[in-house]
Amino acid sequence: MRNNASKNLDLRQGQYIANIPISIKATTDTTIREMMNLYRKDMKEKLANKATFQFMKGMKDGFPEGPIINGAPIILSSIGNFTVHGPLTDAYMMTTSYGDVPFAHLPMIMYSVDDGKKKKFVLSCNYSTKTLSSREGTAFTALTAYSLKNIDLNMKIGEAVDRLIEEKKNIYKKTNTIDRVIKF
Repeated sequence: MRNNASKNLDLRQGQYIANIPISIKATTDTTIREMMNLYRKDMKEKLANKATFQFMKGMKDGFPEGPIINGAPIILSSIGNFTVHGPLTDAYMMTTSYGDVPFAHLPMIMYSVDDGKKKKFVLSCNYSTKTLSSREGTAFTALTAYSLKNIDLNMKIGEAVDRLIEEKKNIYKKTNTIDRVIKF
């Protein structure tokens, strides 16, 4: 998409993406695998219909006004595997934002680092504490990791949600702290 960007773009902000909203109809009885396949099918259809360029046209000409929906969109980026060798023994990445605070999104990057002896999986989440408390941010990241380890693709959505609700309660018990202390 970079070749379609304006020539005076600010290179400090590297997130120049095409936003293609995908949606499906699923129920609590749909399996995770079925849900994933439905999302993939919808994405492929939208890409075939040039949804990338439709988004760019909207960015240029403006989008129709609709109702404001409360909440923060989740942005998940699975970067892949980094193999380190020679003088490099580890790698770390994180997200940053030059946007106004509070930025109303929850970006998370996932990647693994392989040094030939062990493979380390890393989740990094960047959020504004004006949008999300530290406790909620910790839970969001921990629940993502829990899902990757414990939610089977053949599990039904309803069962997966029930497990996540229980795990969130456990996480909240461990993080039952005050977010900010103000001294006068």
